[in-house]
Amino acid sequence: IYLAELTGTGSNPRFPAALATMIANNCGPAIDWLTQQGITWAPYCPLLDGQATAPRMMAALPDSSTYPATLNKNAVSKGVTFQYGTGVTGLIRDPANGIVGVTAQNSSGVIHVKANRAVVLAARDNAANYKMLGQFTAAPSWLGTLPP
Repeated sequence: IYLAELTGTGSNPRFPAALATMIANNCGPAIDWLTQQGITWAPYCPLLDGQATAPRMMAALPDSSTYPATLNKNAVSKGVTFQYGTGVTGLIRDPANGIVGVTAQNSSGVIHVKANRAVVLAARDNAANYKMLGQFTAAPSWLGTLPP
């Protein structure tokens, strides 16, 4: 049902079907995983302008700062290190093993970071950039009323 809502009548024709399928197939397991990490949820579920057949929004308690606080704490407890203010300038590839690290630039200069199991590239969230969101999605009318 959710996939039909993402791709059916009234949906954004620029929204790629493959992305809609990926979201529909993985959103439930993603919420389950976040819950296992310690995220708790508010009973906040506005329907998407009457288009959704069920509540589709999840809001972490007490607010969105819960995501990085909880996930960073869990990652650090498992030995993950974060390189804030560090721009990746290249990926280090091994023909047999794929991407095995990154070349990056921080305030000290160029660094090379070897991956233990994976490389995660992250950038800030653009959820509060309503102009940009309007270019890529059919933004519901209530979107502009939400605090960042």
